[in-house]
Amino acid sequence: MEQNVERKFNSRQNQVRHYILEFTVNEGRAFNLEEDKAGVLQELSMTEQEYWDCIRGIRRTGLCKNCEWRSGRLCAEHAREILENMIIPQMEEDRHGVEVAGMMFFFDNAYMLVEGSDIAARLQKLSEKTGVLLMACDRCCYQRDIADKLIAPAGIGCFPNVYAALAPAGVDQVITL
Repeated sequence: MEQNVERKFNSRQNQVRHYILEFTVNEGRAFNLEEDKAGVLQELSMTEQEYWDCIRGIRRTGLCKNCEWRSGRLCAEHAREILENMIIPQMEEDRHGVEVAGMMFFFDNAYMLVEGSDIAARLQKLSEKTGVLLMACDRCCYQRDIADKLIAPAGIGCFPNVYAALAPAGVDQVITL
């Protein structure tokens, strides 16, 4: 049975989660739990104590299973940083060095395929230009309620779907971020 990730958290925790996710998309960098908290406190009219209670609740409730937290930063953003500022520019400029057959997005990284974001638009252009397969984990998309919000060439599925779709390409190496 699919579970919407929103249901794991209380209302205030979800407000903090959404603020952090919007921050990372809009700012193009990881949200630092200590350095960037002022914006949350102001925008959500919350005390520092309430903020830290929400962060502890989010960690306890399970976001950490999906996206590790290290040194106060969301590690899922490291994958975004690598993809957005290294891999995508290399592919756009035909200097990546290998042919990329497909990309699979898990957990909060699936948000990178949501229509309307800059990174999604760039991935869409690359897919149209090169035929690279774009797929997001179906469970991750259902949990985040984004399955119907992905860019046109992106699909949802699981590893068997990826293997079947990429079989004709003769993929012999898989790299994960």
